[in-house]
Amino acid sequence: MSDTEHQCWCDDLPVGLMEVDASGIAQRVNPRCCVTLLRSEHDLQMQPWYDFVVPEQRGGAQERWNRLRSSGIGFHWRCGFLTGKGDSVSVLLQAAPACVGSPVVLTLSDLREVEQDLEHERAATHLAEARMALDQVLTVLGHEMRTPLAGIRAMVEAGRMLLGADGREVIDQILADTVRMSEVVDNLLELSRLQSGEVQWAWQELDLDELLSECCLRHEALAARTQTALQCDKLAAGTIRGDRAALCQLFDNLVANAISHAEASYVKVHARRDGARVLIDVRDNGRGMVPEVVQSLGQAFALNAGLLNEQQIAGTGLGLVLVKEMAAVHGGHVAVRSKLGFGTTFQIVLDATRDGPSPRDRSAVVHEGIESV
Repeated sequence: MSDTEHQCWCDDLPVGLMEVDASGIAQRVNPRCCVTLLRSEHDLQMQPWYDFVVPEQRGGAQERWNRLRSSGIGFHWRCGFLTGKGDSVSVLLQAAPACVGSPVVLTLSDLREVEQDLEHERAATHLAEARMALDQVLTVLGHEMRTPLAGIRAMVEAGRMLLGADGREVIDQILADTVRMSEVVDNLLELSRLQSGEVQWAWQELDLDELLSECCLRHEALAARTQTALQCDKLAAGTIRGDRAALCQLFDNLVANAISHAEASYVKVHARRDGARVLIDVRDNGRGMVPEVVQSLGQAFALNAGLLNEQQIAGTGLGLVLVKEMAAVHGGHVAVRSKLGFGTTFQIVLDATRDGPSPRDRSAVVHEGIESV
C-alpha cells in the first residue's frame, strides 16, 4: 500500500487513529481523532499522547505505554482524554504492538458512540423479540379461533334453512358477523406469515383474464345479497408470471371490500396491458372516503376508530395491507383515488414478466401505506 493509499485508509476509519513514534508523539492523526478530542492535528503532534489523558489516569497511561515499548504487550483501556474545550471525553483506547522501527498505532473510540451503538443493537434485538412474540400470539390466536368459527358458520347456514323469513333475517346477521370474524382471523394469520417470511411462493405463468373472471364469479352471490351490480369489463390483460394463490387473494380482497363496505350500486373490474405491466382497476360508485381514512389505508392497525365510526366503515384494514403486500411481491404497487360521495377506485400495477417474488423488508409490511392519487 502506497503512502497516499494508507493516508486515505486512515482518514476513512470510523474511529480516531494516532500513529506515534517511540517517544509517544503522534506522527499521523486522522480526522476522526481530531473530531473526538476537539483538537487540531498540529495540537496533537506537539507532545506525547499520554499527556492528553486526564491527570488522574495519566500515570496508568504512561505505565501501559512503557510496558508496550519494553515487552510488546498491547492494551485496551477505558480512560478520559482532555479535549480542546477544557473538558474530557471517555474513550476506549487500544494499542497494538509494532514492528521494530514502525510507529505504534493507537485507536480511540468515543464511548458515547459505542454506548449508542450498543443501545441501538439492544433496541433492535428487543424489537425482533417482540415481533416474534407477536407473530406467535397471532398464529396461536388465529388457529384457536379458526376452527370454532368454521363450526359456527356451518351450523348457522344449516339452521337458516329451517327458519321462516323473520328468523332468517337474524340468522343472516349472525352469519355476516361470523364471516367477518373469519376474514379477520384469516388476514391475521396471513399477515403473520408474511412478517415471518414463511410464505413459499409458487411462481408460474398465469392467464390474468381468467383469474379476474373467476374472482368476479366467486363474488356474484355476495353482490346479489348486497344488491350490487358486479361487472367485469372486457379484459385484455394477457398473461402474468406470479403466484396464483397470492393474486387470487389480492383480487378477492379488493372486490369483496368494494362490495361489502362501499355501499355502491355497482362495482366494475377493468384490466389492461401496458408493455411489461398490467393495470387492474376496481371502481365503485359508493360513498367514498375522507382524506384522513385514505391516508391510513394499507397500514396495519393504523385506521382511526373515531373516523371509522363517523363514516360507519366496518373492518380492520388488514385486507388492504395484504393487497399492498401481494402487489409488492409481484413487483408492483397499489394506488387509491377516493372522494366522499363519489366513490373509490383502487388501481393495481403489476410487473407481468417478473421471474420471482420481489424481496420485502418485514417492517414495510405494517408501516408503509397505499399511495393516494
